[in-house]
Amino acid sequence: MALKIPRRNFLHYRNLLLSSAALLYLGLKLYSRWDTIPLYDWYSLMLLLFFVVNMVVVANSIRQLFKTSPALLITDEGMVDYISPARMGLIPWANVTHAEIRQYRGYPHLLVSITSNQQAINSARLINRYLIKQTIKKTGAAIIVNCAMLDFDRDQLLDEIMGKLGKPMLDRHLISEQ
Repeated sequence: MALKIPRRNFLHYRNLLLSSAALLYLGLKLYSRWDTIPLYDWYSLMLLLFFVVNMVVVANSIRQLFKTSPALLITDEGMVDYISPARMGLIPWANVTHAEIRQYRGYPHLLVSITSNQQAINSARLINRYLIKQTIKKTGAAIIVNCAMLDFDRDQLLDEIMGKLGKPMLDRHLISEQ
């Protein structure tokens, strides 16, 4: 039986709302300056740059809102990762060495250590490889998932993972308290 961990869309709605408001404001500012000041002016170039960045954020938020796949899928064979920067797909339980919930950058994160960190780096998109290398350096875990992005109780998620790893009940509680 597979346990589907759904995505929490609140953060994407917030990003969409804030970025759309910024996009509207910057668009109006650019439109009002278009005829009066040349485009090579620093202020106009910065407005144009922020306009383009906000367009990317809005497009990404819309794309994330329409994703139907779960964030994580816990099966008897392993954990299927759809949400971390590595997006490794199926990670067999034999490859998982450790899992814990830890505060990282101000939010609780699920950290999953695997036997081959290089596999996580190689499976990631080129733009995410640097991020994954830094995460491994700082936390020791190749797969890191922000629990705020999951619509599931984090302690129950850790219990499920540790249960699949075959860790005794005592170990599970010691790890979740760290």
